[in-house]
Amino acid sequence: MTRLQNIALVGIFIVSAAMTGCVSVKAPERINLDGGRSRRGSTDTRSVPPTSSHEDARRKLAQAHAEINELRDRNRRLESKERELKQDNDDCERRLDRCEDRYDD
Repeated sequence: MTRLQNIALVGIFIVSAAMTGCVSVKAPERINLDGGRSRRGSTDTRSVPPTSSHEDARRKLAQAHAEINELRDRNRRLESKERELKQDNDDCERRLDRCEDRYDD
């Protein structure tokens, strides 16, 4: 080998040795998937029902989703009922005010 090739090989070796010392790959301690938003709290795993198989877990998950959908429907119905009752209450208050005004004269 010529002297130039030896110098090139030594240079490549030195550069590669220096680069491996500069590169440090470290996994983060905590991976944040919510994009920086704070979470409400950690999940209480004591409320998670035990399952014996993957199919059992799927069945319980489907039941949980069905219950959530039922609760959302119930919530919508209650909110609608609340609006109706508030409207009725406002109507009654207006009628009362008119009656009071009529008989106060």
